[in-house]
Amino acid sequence: MSWYGYEKRKAKERKGIHVGGSGAPDYIRGDTHGEVKAWSRRMGKTAVRNEVLKGRNEIVSKSGFTDEAITYAERYRPDLRLIHSNTVVKPRRREKSSKSSLGDLLILGFGALFILSLLGNNQKPQSNKSYMY
Repeated sequence: MSWYGYEKRKAKERKGIHVGGSGAPDYIRGDTHGEVKAWSRRMGKTAVRNEVLKGRNEIVSKSGFTDEAITYAERYRPDLRLIHSNTVVKPRRREKSSKSSLGDLLILGFGALFILSLLGNNQKPQSNKSYMY
């Protein structure tokens, strides 16, 4: 199978629309822009970085990725998904949701109460003593 046929097949498997072309992603699925590489050698860190700089969210490689490329993607590109054939090598890591847990709210509440109590204690006490001069 040619590289073009491999691209089209992977775009269909990933449920995307095959686009291709120079500088364009190989497939698009919603907000996801994917790149398919049918190379005989594994994809290195530099090639992964270049694709990310072009705006790719998913990279499918026929022969896999080097350890440096996987380490780079895990450390610096949490929104990138690396796929070797049909196996996800590095899943997309999303940031924590904005929903706060009960523990976070309790800590925040106690911190606010502590700060308010410190502010209330900084006032000088008023005395009823009158001084004669």
